[in-house]
Amino acid sequence: MVAAEATTRLRVGPLVLNNEFHHPALLARTAATLDRLTGGRLVLGLGTGYTQSEHDAIGMLLREPAARVTRFEESVIALRSLLDTGAVEMDGDHHHLAISDLGVRPVQEHVPLLIGGHGRRVVAIAARHADIFQFTGLTHGEGGEPSAGGFGIEDVRRRSRWLQEARSLPIMADKPKPAVREWTVEQKARVLADASDLDGEELTAYLQREGVKLAEYEQWRILSREFGVGQGSEFVCSSQSNDRL
Repeated sequence: MVAAEATTRLRVGPLVLNNEFHHPALLARTAATLDRLTGGRLVLGLGTGYTQSEHDAIGMLLREPAARVTRFEESVIALRSLLDTGAVEMDGDHHHLAISDLGVRPVQEHVPLLIGGHGRRVVAIAARHADIFQFTGLTHGEGGEPSAGGFGIEDVRRRSRWLQEARSLPIMADKPKPAVREWTVEQKARVLADASDLDGEELTAYLQREGVKLAEYEQWRILSREFGVGQGSEFVCSSQSNDRL
């Protein structure tokens, strides 16, 4: 914000956010608010996240690379829809969203997305969804330890080919989607209340009996803390919620 206030044309944004630390619906609200505060100059930079020590510092599990990249693309698709239209419908492996109104709109009609990465799957995601691709050139060893081993000219040429090839492939959103179960506010509140004292195997068994996916349950918990039980699914936000962001 200091840089934005001191200039009139400089674009601002993170380079890049660790996607593992963010829920796409909450990040979309924050991004839209920041775009308004900067007069429409946000570039939203995103990466998959990879450093074990960052996750250890907050007691958060670092997913395996394949799951992390799958969640990353789901987040990118959700963010693109929320920032462009204020709405999203998704029933993915990691995100289950049914939002009709984000509650705050950015100044820009199309907030640019910057994706940073090196591996082929992330390069392909950037080709399909990003406005800007940041070639990091970093390779990662044990515990996500980075090393500058991928900056050779052949590495750059290879990733350029990957970008071009991926642009001609069907995007993730083209895949047929299974039917999404509609949960009422009352059902969500009951599950949250019944499961509040459960953990581990007891929680897993309870959610299986109720037909609730763990990712759905975690999403309900996050949104209920932010907006109150039942409000997150429709994103009916109070003025207090808007002020907080």
